[in-house]
Amino acid sequence: MLYRFTDEIPASQLDRVVAATLQRRLWINDADYPDLPSWGERLHRELADGFKHAMVAYNRRSVAGSVIFKQGDDPRVLNVRRIAIRPIEEGRGIASFLLRSAEVEAKRRFADLQTVRVDAKVSNRAIRGFLNHSGYTITSIEDLYGLGAGMDAIYTKTIS
Repeated sequence: MLYRFTDEIPASQLDRVVAATLQRRLWINDADYPDLPSWGERLHRELADGFKHAMVAYNRRSVAGSVIFKQGDDPRVLNVRRIAIRPIEEGRGIASFLLRSAEVEAKRRFADLQTVRVDAKVSNRAIRGFLNHSGYTITSIEDLYGLGAGMDAIYTKTIS
């Protein structure tokens, strides 16, 4: 397989990237995120406006995965908002490479960046293993969204 990784998404590709980001993905049960459709509508607009950013992996012409990220209210914090990998791409290291690439790109974009933050449902052991392997640790557990979907673990990683 020949993969291409980029954070440059032309306007003509936004629909494809957003659609792929919202589709079924590894590790995550989308029932845990009942506001996903409205989040997807906002995502398109926020990517176009530069409020959110994406690191995207292409396998030929199809989107193999993406990591959506944005600078937090605190300019020292990067919030990773969604890690989406097509299940057919499992086991190829794409998620790890995308996440690390997003960290590196964010550090380049945001000079004050010190910490990366990712949240996921406490019940999701697979994402816990992935994030722990990627250098993240759980720093708190909260119900972040109040949508009745369960408690969220907040993972953080210090970057230099």
